[in-house]
Amino acid sequence: MLKEVVQKLLNSTKLTKNESLIIRLYYGFDNIEPKSYRSIGKSLNTSHETVRLIYNSAMKKIIFKSKL
Repeated sequence: MLKEVVQKLLNSTKLTKNESLIIRLYYGFDNIEPKSYRSIGKSLNTSHETVRLIYNSAMKKIIFKSKL
């Protein structure tokens, strides 16, 4: 049930493709094992710091949307 609520929140929040992908990979949605910033960065050919910044941006949008 919690997974369904989070999926709805992710779908209703205006995230970029990268933001959505990073959130899904980090938390292991879509039957994927959760991944670290470093492993996500390797798969996206970017640094773990860039992944962290994109993650933070996405989380700010999600938290703001959930407060409405």
